[in-house]
Amino acid sequence: MINLHKWLKTKSYQSPTTTIDNPFTFGHQTSQTFFEVIASIVKNTEHFNDHTIALCQGHPAWCSGSVYPAAERLIPGFDATPQPDGSEAVMLVDIAGNIGHDLQSFVSHHPSHPGRLVLQDLPYVLAVAPPFLTSPLPNGKYIQLQEHDFFTPQPVVGARAYYLHHIMHDWPDDKCISIVTQIKKAMKPGYSRLLINDHIIPEKEASWEATYLDLTMMVLFGAKERTEKE
Repeated sequence: MINLHKWLKTKSYQSPTTTIDNPFTFGHQTSQTFFEVIASIVKNTEHFNDHTIALCQGHPAWCSGSVYPAAERLIPGFDATPQPDGSEAVMLVDIAGNIGHDLQSFVSHHPSHPGRLVLQDLPYVLAVAPPFLTSPLPNGKYIQLQEHDFFTPQPVVGARAYYLHHIMHDWPDDKCISIVTQIKKAMKPGYSRLLINDHIIPEKEASWEATYLDLTMMVLFGAKERTEKE
């Protein structure tokens, strides 16, 4: 952040639009993106995991009635027909879901949910996941851990829902399009749902918290928070 003004001056004060040429890479004199730097040191990954969990504290659960009424919009239409390989049908895929805190919240609010829960993230994230993630959930089910890069084809086809939490604001527009394109190919038309849990910046009178976060996304990722229209 301290080098933001210097970077902007070199770019005629235009906002960054890439992950590899932005105030973060400029300030640290690196060709690595923010996430590549995080991945290079295990302790960084653990701290970042703690950060993502902390961001959820003090907020209503994403799957509660006041945010997204999963009990009304998601669970009733679930198709329990097994996958072509004979495995249980998938209820929810948490893409780049870190260490599964949102899936655990889903189970807490909907303990009798049908179907399988899949947690996807990069290998370096899942490598430091806490042991309890592979233990039985209170409802007797398990969370399936799956290594996945969301810029590559989505391996879970025809799930009831694909969930992205604080993902889109980390990426410029072209990368966001690539992410949702891979998910779209895996979705079952008329059945699957794409759930995007992200900040929405109001068109006018945005709070300082929202605008500061927007600035932070620009500096770190060449990305941004978006308005509903965007």
